[in-house]
Amino acid sequence: MLTFRRLSLIYLGFMILPTFIWATSDALLTRTIVSADSCMGQFNWDRSKLFLDSASLLVKQVKNPAVLGFYYQTLGNYYTWEKNESEAHKKYYQAIDYYEQSEEYAKLSPIFCNLAYSYYQKQDTDRLEKIISKMIINASKLKNVSTDMDLYGIMASYYHCLYEKSKKNTGYLDSIIHYENKYITDFETNIHLQSQRSDAAFNYMILAFSMLKSQKYDPDSVGYTLEKAKRWANPADTAMTVNLRCIEGEIAFDKKDFKKAEALFKQTLALLDRWEAHDNLSIYIDLYGRLSEIAEINKDFRQALHFEREKAVWSNKIHDAEKYKTIVELNEKYEAEKKDKRIIRLENDLFKERINRLYLGLAGLGLIASFFIIRWLLSRKNAMDSELLLAQTEKSEAELQARLKEEMLKKTELDKYESLLDNHFKNKTLSEMDDTLKGLRNEQHELNKKIQSYQEKLNRYEGENFVTAIEDPYFQSIAKEVNDLIRKRLKNVDKKPVYFEALQKIKNQFFLNLQERYQGKISGINLKYCICFAIGMDAQDISDCFCVELRSVHTMRHRLRSKLNVDKTIDFNLFLRKLNDSMK
Repeated sequence: MLTFRRLSLIYLGFMILPTFIWATSDALLTRTIVSADSCMGQFNWDRSKLFLDSASLLVKQVKNPAVLGFYYQTLGNYYTWEKNESEAHKKYYQAIDYYEQSEEYAKLSPIFCNLAYSYYQKQDTDRLEKIISKMIINASKLKNVSTDMDLYGIMASYYHCLYEKSKKNTGYLDSIIHYENKYITDFETNIHLQSQRSDAAFNYMILAFSMLKSQKYDPDSVGYTLEKAKRWANPADTAMTVNLRCIEGEIAFDKKDFKKAEALFKQTLALLDRWEAHDNLSIYIDLYGRLSEIAEINKDFRQALHFEREKAVWSNKIHDAEKYKTIVELNEKYEAEKKDKRIIRLENDLFKERINRLYLGLAGLGLIASFFIIRWLLSRKNAMDSELLLAQTEKSEAELQARLKEEMLKKTELDKYESLLDNHFKNKTLSEMDDTLKGLRNEQHELNKKIQSYQEKLNRYEGENFVTAIEDPYFQSIAKEVNDLIRKRLKNVDKKPVYFEALQKIKNQFFLNLQERYQGKISGINLKYCICFAIGMDAQDISDCFCVELRSVHTMRHRLRSKLNVDKTIDFNLFLRKLNDSMK
């Protein structure tokens, strides 16, 4: 038979269960989206798609607008990579709607940046201006340095579009330089942002380009800014490499070194043709335009005509009217739907408020009724328990009197035995404690000897000069730098002796085999990473030694594997160790 307490627990369980299921679904969807976003950061798009497909099965169970906003934002990023701009914009607008519902305004800035970049690619200044107005409102709410930097970067891009449409108006270049300088000032004065803003190289590059075109700055200043762009650029970022080469070509063009400029522009075109992931189609127009000018200067009118035709082909590809019309309609549809949803939301909120009040009233009445029923049941139960207890007490009292006399006699005898047992156990305990203390002292002595031996071994490794079998002075200096990095920066002291011993086994033949296998000229930093992988260093230890993010270590491993033409099924560290053992 169900008691009132059990019925109460069942009732509470039905009230709490839906909330628990929603909370579990929110956490599961969030973890799945984070995994998809992480795969995108590692350029593993196929695995990211698997996580997004799994997330699509959980969306219907989630009611949290912040989690839903994160889901649609990640989908928009994926479709952006797939070059499906219509679908990407649709997902971004859904993400904005959910983030505004949850008042997660800080998460709107990256989405606005992605939309603005799309309009920047199309040179659509009207749409870009609308996005900027939204970013200004968002920045005023947050008053956050990172959000302000996003706004400065997009403002610079907006004026760059205006400049591209009217290149005679050099005032636009001054505006670009102004906003890029504000961005760079915040970037250079906030050290903690420098590890988060991976796009700073782009802003340095645009600043260098604008300084070059304004013709108000000397070449050294432009070159200094360009060097900063190269410093912050990711070596694996082909887009940045393309843009930097274009600027170098423009510098050569302004210096009338047309031969060098033509070579740089053609190299950039070749790089674009090999690069399948590029989406900046407008760069083809600039490159073919410059090559046409150079051909005309060289009196090669046939070649100039060829480049002009190529320029026209890429112009038609960029201004695909039907495709871009869909994006514009999506934007307008989003604005209209947003207003309608706001009205519906207000009506639903009013209805929900009334329903909630009704539920609260019913729940209150239920609690009051439950309180009085419980009190009546408890009072009745207490009365019955009192009567039963009184009867049991009278019966047991007589039995206790009889046992009391018997226990008094037994107690006298037990006191005698207890005194004897206390003396016996005290003597036994003292003897056992002496044996235990003696054993602990022996263990402490052995442990101190081991600690002293380990400390002497570690001091010997760190105190000795770097000893190696490498003959070539250059290779020897590279290996010594790795030795010093391990000695100074590695936090895990237990692994230092292992790495030192492995480093001493590196031979001159390792570098010769590595150079023979490497596709191109291998740099010093690549040699250092190869040494670290060859001696079996963990990725986290390499990250600590080189003061870089763990993600950068994985990226470098991937690039070196590609340059050395090593199959994915082969253990990369084992492959490098074999280079040290095998003969050339």
